[in-house]
Amino acid sequence: MALVLPSLANPTQLEKRDVMQLWVYQDGGCGGNAANGAATYYQAGICSNFPTNVYGAKWRTPGSKSCKLKFWADNDCHGRATVWTAEGFENNGQCHGISNGNGVQLYLTNGARSIQIVC
Repeated sequence: MALVLPSLANPTQLEKRDVMQLWVYQDGGCGGNAANGAATYYQAGICSNFPTNVYGAKWRTPGSKSCKLKFWADNDCHGRATVWTAEGFENNGQCHGISNGNGVQLYLTNGARSIQIVC
């Protein structure tokens, strides 16, 4: 039996990752100052923690891409989560109650602590 090793990525080639610009808020209606201080760029495919519990968010998508945003109740993308879809430019600047399940009922009662984006 021959052992087959997977090919390794070429370290001389860089892979571009999509990023999304987010403002997160401690208020589900995006009132007050952004909890992350200002618009922050989050990379797709990487779990990122927020500085505090957040309930609302505004985002800008990378070009016309469709991205899924998964907001987690705990740090390091653990616990319960809500999932939002960002379609191209249609959601740009619009506030979303990210702690709500189905966009209506509060699901993440203590807010979201981390995010993972897939584009």
